[in-house]
Amino acid sequence: MILTGTSGFVGIHLLETLSREGAKVVCLQRCDSPEARLARLASEARTAGLGIDFSRVDVVSVDLAEPRFGIAEADWTRLAEEGDAILHCGTFVHHLRGYGGLKAANVDSTEALLQLSLTMRRKALCFVSTMSVPMMLEGEQRVEECIDATRPLSDKGYLLGKWMSEQRMAAYSRAHDLPATVVRVGNVMEHSRTGHSNYRHNHFWLFNQGCIQLGAYRHRDDAGRCAGARNLCSRLAFA
Repeated sequence: MILTGTSGFVGIHLLETLSREGAKVVCLQRCDSPEARLARLASEARTAGLGIDFSRVDVVSVDLAEPRFGIAEADWTRLAEEGDAILHCGTFVHHLRGYGGLKAANVDSTEALLQLSLTMRRKALCFVSTMSVPMMLEGEQRVEECIDATRPLSDKGYLLGKWMSEQRMAAYSRAHDLPATVVRVGNVMEHSRTGHSNYRHNHFWLFNQGCIQLGAYRHRDDAGRCAGARNLCSRLAFA
């Protein structure tokens, strides 16, 4: 399994889920050295209370914003030969940057993985998107389980990048009969067994913190779009 995004809250839990199922995982990760990143992943796993068999985990140093991730041709060939599936969770989350500033890391990286999925041996590709994508489409009243080419109303670079990646996933699936899956994720909450949470960075908890500090609140209608990390990752691993 080729996995991106292991430095994030969802990513480290995905790595644990895949490890629990006995998968050999190659993590595409931006880092100075694979050895240092592997040691950091082990530390993050301990902090999260997760048991991961790191003897079955490799790290390849990449830059998602670079063409073919900036890796040598030999590394690209090895990924193409040895990988049997791809789980793309990596993304540059920034809600103030425009589309142009995020396209390389968030859209071009998806395109590169789609190309990798068709190189040498065909690989199923799962792309982790967001439930906010269908909610920003013109004329949408409810979330449909389809990839919709309807014009987006939002100008937020992060959401536009997710929308465009969904379009590319659909295009490759149609053109190449590629087993491609898009999973739209809502707000990811704490792990149901360990209680580990990313509350310092999670917008839901930060919103509640702000309400407490202000002594005021506003009505929100998206409270139901939440999933626990353990439940979500168990489903993503088999998407």
